[in-house]
Amino acid sequence: MKKQLPKFLANVYVNIRESNDQLQREFLDCLKNREIVSKFSYWGEEPTQSWLKFCLASEYKTYPQGVSLLKQAGADVAKHVGGPKLNYISLGIGNGEKDGIILRHLYRYSRKISYYPIDISTDMIKAGLNYVFSHFHNIPTTAFVTDFKILDEIVRSQTFRKDRNFFSLLGNTMGNFNQVYLLNILRKSLDHNDFILIGVSIRKERSRETKEDIRKIIRSYSNRASKDFAYSPLKKAGIRKSDGAIDVEFNRDPHYPRLNRVDLYFRFRRNATAHYAGQDIVYKRGERILLYFSEKYYPDDLKFLLNDNGFRIIKFYQNGSQSYAKVLCRIK
Repeated sequence: MKKQLPKFLANVYVNIRESNDQLQREFLDCLKNREIVSKFSYWGEEPTQSWLKFCLASEYKTYPQGVSLLKQAGADVAKHVGGPKLNYISLGIGNGEKDGIILRHLYRYSRKISYYPIDISTDMIKAGLNYVFSHFHNIPTTAFVTDFKILDEIVRSQTFRKDRNFFSLLGNTMGNFNQVYLLNILRKSLDHNDFILIGVSIRKERSRETKEDIRKIIRSYSNRASKDFAYSPLKKAGIRKSDGAIDVEFNRDPHYPRLNRVDLYFRFRRNATAHYAGQDIVYKRGERILLYFSEKYYPDDLKFLLNDNGFRIIKFYQNGSQSYAKVLCRIK
């Protein structure tokens, strides 16, 4: 299904691959299963606005670290991936700033670029393209509103195969998913001529990390902007902030024990009932809903994870404080 975006984006079409009814059914399952799937943290206007505010929170260092490293590494990335014609496929457009940085560098090496932002939220697409188009006025753009599970289908069904594809997965987005599941989707979507740039939060080497370093990670998610962002999907179901509190924990990844992650839970302080899609879901005092999680990688574990799931690392960039990395990869 295609529909035109607002007038300030008059030449862009958004291809909607998931109906609102389908998304509502999935979100209802999340409420019943006590775990909010990552995409619903960004689905809709309020979660989008909460995310944009979270990016600007002074306690949340991931966003400015990612932007800073991209500015440093962008020219070198563009040298590797540039060609006469290039499809730039942005997996999670965010506020558009990072895509703007990448496109600025890519235009030094590629004559013709087609731009394909993909996001679960039409509202996020609007916010990101508003920024991108304030800097690049005539870039051919097709936006897709979907999650990443049908990425391979999208890529194979378009004209992407005629030219090189350059994918980006930035902002620690990889850290919000089951690792093997997401990497399998990405691997199937790339050809051997393609590149992907992955941006993630990293930790100091094990031998140098202290308990205070872990406490700093936890504090970066314990601020009001972070908690407002994590809570925002529950508002759709009529769950009030006053019904509970948000717990921030540092745990092992249950699916990939080599990794740790930050988990944010909504813990009910009293009995409450969610009302969504014509159904009621009852929660007892003390029950918890997993709202959001974010993986935190040691550099060696990140390299192992990518290699173990079929990716060849071309370049590994990290900032001076060893808190953020961008990894340029191809498939093996």
